[in-house]
Amino acid sequence: MGELPITRVVREMQNGKAISEMRHVPQTAFLTGKENIPENTFNGEIRLFSHEECLEDKLKQAKNFRVVEEQSNALHASRILQDVDDKTLVVNPPFPPMTEEEIDASFDLPYTRLPHPKYKNKQIAAYEMIKFSVNLHRGCFGGCAFCTISAHQGKFIASRSKESILREVEEITEMPGFKGYISDLGGPSANMYKMRGNDLSVCEKCRRPSCIHPGICPNLNTNHAPLLDIYRSVDSLPKIKKSFVGSGVRYDMLMHCGKDENANKAAQSRPRTHVRPYTPCDAQACV
Repeated sequence: MGELPITRVVREMQNGKAISEMRHVPQTAFLTGKENIPENTFNGEIRLFSHEECLEDKLKQAKNFRVVEEQSNALHASRILQDVDDKTLVVNPPFPPMTEEEIDASFDLPYTRLPHPKYKNKQIAAYEMIKFSVNLHRGCFGGCAFCTISAHQGKFIASRSKESILREVEEITEMPGFKGYISDLGGPSANMYKMRGNDLSVCEKCRRPSCIHPGICPNLNTNHAPLLDIYRSVDSLPKIKKSFVGSGVRYDMLMHCGKDENANKAAQSRPRTHVRPYTPCDAQACV
């Protein structure tokens, strides 16, 4: 997600720096001469097989992909280098997951919630599906092989505050055509809101792509209570008739019985929010 690198680049430009001088902005990449690679200020450095080597050997490309996948899902990622022709591509590691304050600041901006003006008076099926929906969080620790969410949002969850979510719901109730139904209170995987490792020092060392497969990590907090509180708070608003969960639900976590009795009790409770049948294409993640 681009908010943090974009704002960093803008601040650097406001301070008089040219784009060509920005070599240490996280979550950015640049091409440079092989003799002009800047000093590494990040947590380690990994050199991939060159572009030319990958063209000759698909296995080397596969090994490169694994490195990129692991580093994009690490709390403290390394800088990645790859030679191409007579230059070197430098990929700086991503920013840490956004804090609640940072993600709220992004979602609280005055968006129009409308398609691009060039689509005026045209019906867009995908837009109609998510027009009255709310994204609660980013990231997914499912690690599914067929999915790219971890590649562009990471496996660590960044959640909005309850206040920010309710403000957006209130704005939706004032939209033209709203009839009292929220089509989705969700995210990449709907029931990962506020979830993270209980001991982040364990997460810092972990290289597993998934926190829940083949088994749920004992360090993972799977308490659904904060999410259920969002559901109930939205449903209690006077202009809301009914809310739905249109995003994918991880039933393996919902049915999980661990050592945390509060988490087990929360998973067994039932909100009024309705869960739609799962579809392979998650509207919140794809749009």
